[in-house]
Amino acid sequence: MPHQMTWLVKDRVILSSFSGSLSKGELVAFISEIRLELQHGQAPIYHISNSLELTKVEFSLADLQTLTQASGLVNLLNWQIDINRPKALTTMLAAIAAQFIKLNVRTVASLAEAVTFIKQTDPTLAEAAWQLPQSPPTPKGL
Repeated sequence: MPHQMTWLVKDRVILSSFSGSLSKGELVAFISEIRLELQHGQAPIYHISNSLELTKVEFSLADLQTLTQASGLVNLLNWQIDINRPKALTTMLAAIAAQFIKLNVRTVASLAEAVTFIKQTDPTLAEAAWQLPQSPPTPKGL
């Protein structure tokens, strides 16, 4: 499956990282998995979605709208923060998707920006215990 999910702040902030191609069936499985995780969370809950390694999406915006509304995800999340390449088209698509599914969405370029945004939006998370993933080492010579 082309995704990994982990809580960055226990029961409050969850990170999903996607890679490769994401089919409609895999999206259905992901939505079921994250819904179960979010039901154990404590509101308000924030979701960071890292799509930097995602190469192809094999579903439509209408599919996304139908699946997220039917699953009740919109009611479980306070904000959806997307980490994606800073391209006008990507930002526009995220904005359109947000309107379709009626969710607060923000697009940023990095995990650090996502964390900063959440800490500024929700001061209760500014001093929380964050479990951030280790960054891969920078190759020598760079």
